[in-house]
Amino acid sequence: MRTFSLKKQAVPPRPILVRRQKSLIAMKPANSSPAKPAEDLFGQTVLVTRAADQSTDLVRRIEAVGGRAVVQPVIEILPVADFGGLEASIGRLKEFGLLVFTSRNGVRFFKDRLDLVGVGLPKELEIAAIGTSTAELAAELWLVEPAVPASSNSPSLADCLIERFHDRKMLLVRGDRGSDVLDRRLREFGVEFESVVAYRSVDVVEAEPAVVAMLEGGQIDWVTATSSAIGRSAVRLFGGWLAGDSSVEKKSAGKPQAKLVSISPTTTTAIESVGGKVAAEATEYSLDGLVAAMKTTSLESPAG
Repeated sequence: MRTFSLKKQAVPPRPILVRRQKSLIAMKPANSSPAKPAEDLFGQTVLVTRAADQSTDLVRRIEAVGGRAVVQPVIEILPVADFGGLEASIGRLKEFGLLVFTSRNGVRFFKDRLDLVGVGLPKELEIAAIGTSTAELAAELWLVEPAVPASSNSPSLADCLIERFHDRKMLLVRGDRGSDVLDRRLREFGVEFESVVAYRSVDVVEAEPAVVAMLEGGQIDWVTATSSAIGRSAVRLFGGWLAGDSSVEKKSAGKPQAKLVSISPTTTTAIESVGGKVAAEATEYSLDGLVAAMKTTSLESPAG
């Protein structure tokens, strides 16, 4: 079985974490390392908008290139309100030839329900995942080697499924607010599939006061968007403090405004659909690509 690993990165002095309910404000200690080269994020503060329990990987990447991470989730990930559809699909797993996961959340919630129902995956059922991180979790839970597309986005996943599994009936496991790009592409090529919602996301309606104060003071340089749902929610929650946002009246007049960085074109489209403007977009649709996009844009347009 193929194994997955992340590249090791140098980690700067650990920050002091001030916990305020759902957010973590990471403040560098007084004896932090000296200034890093211009191509990294030294001196910049990045607002990480993923769920708190899923933010660690991105926080580490930001810190590894000299940045400071502030964690303020903009959505909450919850179980579905009604498990009827999910349990019905679980009861019919033998009808499918391929199980497709579009996020780690999908893997986690699907596995939780399998265990509660007392059903295992059929041995002949293959698995595909949208990216390496999602595949790693599926491999850990089921000791399988999921198929992974060349890039971690819906169009690339669609291409992989159409090329390799077009003759299989597929079950797509997803959240309630994901992109419909994958569904549309599969229908265009006549692929037989069904979708089932394994979890739901709910917008956070109020940011932590400490985070609001930082935005008002122009102390946040970047706001991350790692999915379509997160991107839309970030614009709604922080719109008045974001550079180029056209959806609401500006709240930080005269102060530097935070810039949005998007993990993929699909996420960018979602952000623009609610009036947001993306300052940087990853060319590699991953957390590493997200950080690289911030570094490149910062180098091209240095502060001051």
